[in-house]
Amino acid sequence: RQGGGGVVVDFLCSPALGWLDHCTTCTICTMMEVSGTVPEEVQEILDREGNGVCGDCGHTQAKWASVDLGVVLCIDCGGMHRMLGTHLSKVRSLELDRLLPEHVAALDGIGNTKAKAKWEHSVPSTYRRGWPRAPPAIREQWIRAKYERQEFISGADNPTTKAALSGAKSGMLSKKGKAKLKWADRMFRLNADGLAYFSTDKDYPSNPKRLLPFAETRLCFSSVLGARNSFQIVQAKPRTSATPVPPKEAYRVIYVAAESSGDMYSWVNTFRAAKARALGYEPSMERSEDLDAFLNEGYEHDGFLKKQSPRETGFKERWFALLDGCLLYFRRPTDAFPVGYIPLGSEAEGFCVQRSGVQPSGCCFSLVTPFRTYLLQGEDEDIVSAWIEVLTKVMNPRFAAGNHRNSTLPLPMPAQRPVSHHPHDEGEEGDGAEDSDADADDLAFSDDASTVCDSSPTRAATATANTSSPPNHAYENVKF
Repeated sequence: RQGGGGVVVDFLCSPALGWLDHCTTCTICTMMEVSGTVPEEVQEILDREGNGVCGDCGHTQAKWASVDLGVVLCIDCGGMHRMLGTHLSKVRSLELDRLLPEHVAALDGIGNTKAKAKWEHSVPSTYRRGWPRAPPAIREQWIRAKYERQEFISGADNPTTKAALSGAKSGMLSKKGKAKLKWADRMFRLNADGLAYFSTDKDYPSNPKRLLPFAETRLCFSSVLGARNSFQIVQAKPRTSATPVPPKEAYRVIYVAAESSGDMYSWVNTFRAAKARALGYEPSMERSEDLDAFLNEGYEHDGFLKKQSPRETGFKERWFALLDGCLLYFRRPTDAFPVGYIPLGSEAEGFCVQRSGVQPSGCCFSLVTPFRTYLLQGEDEDIVSAWIEVLTKVMNPRFAAGNHRNSTLPLPMPAQRPVSHHPHDEGEEGDGAEDSDADADDLAFSDDASTVCDSSPTRAATATANTSSPPNHAYENVKF
């Protein structure tokens, strides 16, 4: 900034926080190539196989580097490398910093491929590696395991890795209450039977409050709680018949937090090893795409969107989470049960995503299913584009075939179930009440669960018309 007869340069660079701020008016900052230009000799290195993505998480925006380790990094992993200390890793920006000849030589001589061959030589097949949307705790511990503890180099014999591969662990985790945002320490235990937790110390180890079988359980990571070492245990109960599955019987989300990022990473890797072993895999097996797809936890995407009611009376904000090809939505991001869920299929089955233009309060897109079109609204174009991208991927035939049709996942009723009209309007006692378990936007069950009550005559007529020849995997939508 100009002032006082001279020039003062303000420059803040904090990859650990994931943001940059810089002066755009002075000559010095202009010379720092803030426009994104990479020196020609460095660009030649980035164009080589393996160097176009982050060497730790695979993110495609990799414009940073550890110049002594010779690894190209994204901005988030670069921040974690700085936490290691300069005695282990010296981080430089490939766009903003002037690289010395020895820095370029290190990147030229090593690169991501050689670095992975050394630092990831013996990563167990069940270990949770970094990925672009990894939470900070997982990202930090993956990088520390590689470069600080050197757990995976050739000949390493690390007790931390051995403990995680055992598939057995017990200890305290802080657990959020089911109905209230109140946390309490609970004893958790992992073994061949599954993941269990106990109400009191007296109940341990023979009387668990809840036992979660591996076939029904997934670990997910979302930043909604704001706790650095938190994660979600999601139980997706299996479909046992063609009868409708209400959300409370289909999904249960348990929010927990570990004392440290290291303890959280230990729980995650021990869970993955135990789950793999219980379902026929061994951590000593070679890594494969099938194993990765089977074990990789986490919501494929999550965040707030506004959903229009079927009567087009307005929008309600909901927290959406995409899990195993099924779009769950919650009244609040910390709720134990979803309000509803939408199983997704391929485009050949009548599923697609369409842009719907800009509304006064945000950008919209339509999620089209065989029996209802959902109008969803995001705060800006970036949010909408991200959702469209991930939903389109899920609707790819090869991707869709391996998700919600899996027998271990809950499915709502087939389309041919009889439909009747619901007399209640939004806001009346029953499915429209704020404290009710049901959502006025969607369906509700009668007491015998044999008839679906729907307040939309148009949708009821559509469902009736399609009962004679429904698509193979067309399901009436979400609020059960």
